[in-house]
Amino acid sequence: MATIEILRYLLIWGTIGAVLFSFFVIFVFRFGIVYTARNEEGQLKEKIPLTGYLTSGGFLILVVLFLVTTNYFGFYQAGYQMNIWCLYALNLVLYLIVFLFDTLVIDGFVIGY
Repeated sequence: MATIEILRYLLIWGTIGAVLFSFFVIFVFRFGIVYTARNEEGQLKEKIPLTGYLTSGGFLILVVLFLVTTNYFGFYQAGYQMNIWCLYALNLVLYLIVFLFDTLVIDGFVIGY
């Protein structure tokens, strides 16, 4: 896999991940789902109800499904063969791109502003 293909993969799927994560944040705030595990200040509640655990677990499942989807459409269908460490590194970088988007854009601008 050439360097330009890796960069294209990270750019395309990083952008898709950032957009999907933005929609997820809008959804959980709009419908108040975020407040099942957290209070108004953003701190975890003293006693988290079952819906809070389900929401947090659901988010983790969505992250894993996103990474599996990117692997399938980004590598498997294109016919790329790579070892587990290359796949791990690319998934880690992709996750970090979405995490940086969350930290800088969503937390920094939207929540901080």
